[in-house]
Amino acid sequence: MSSKKTTARKKSHSKNRKTQKLVKKDKKKCENTKCKEWLKDAAKIDANMIKEEEKRYNELIQTEKKVCSSNSNKSDECEEIKRNIKYSKKELNSLKNQKKRQKYVLLKCKEGLCNIGCKGTIVEDGNPTLLPTSLSKTYKKSKAAIDFLKKTRKEIFGKKTSVLHDDFYEGLDPNYVKKLKKEGAISGCFLR
Repeated sequence: MSSKKTTARKKSHSKNRKTQKLVKKDKKKCENTKCKEWLKDAAKIDANMIKEEEKRYNELIQTEKKVCSSNSNKSDECEEIKRNIKYSKKELNSLKNQKKRQKYVLLKCKEGLCNIGCKGTIVEDGNPTLLPTSLSKTYKKSKAAIDFLKKTRKEIFGKKTSVLHDDFYEGLDPNYVKKLKKEGAISGCFLR
């Protein structure tokens, strides 16, 4: 009788390994299709944002030359313009840091669209009053963020322990879910 149990365990273990391989394969496929598409879209958006910020920066420089060149009593106005120039330059440098931005976009794509079970997100299955461990660790230094996430999670879940249907948040528009699946997504771990 014990040999039957051993055989059944081996078959079950073998099935789990096959399932895990399929999951990894699906995740890689999602990352190689949907996430690459997201990166391309993000690059286009970034290029437009950089263009707009450069335009704003140049306008501020011109305004500074006009307003601050005369020795009139416009020191407050000049200080404000200089603060805006400094902020604009900082924003521009941030936008131009492509590696950091791409890494962030890729992480969000994997987390939202290539994440079976929505692990580590606000819609991960479980007790609605408790945050998933990874979210708690991520925001452990910000009590306000944790309180906000807990409140949001309670509102999303109500009395349920799962809000996922086939790894997609049940509140997403069904047509949008179909579109995501068609484009290669294997999950929808976001609220909109």
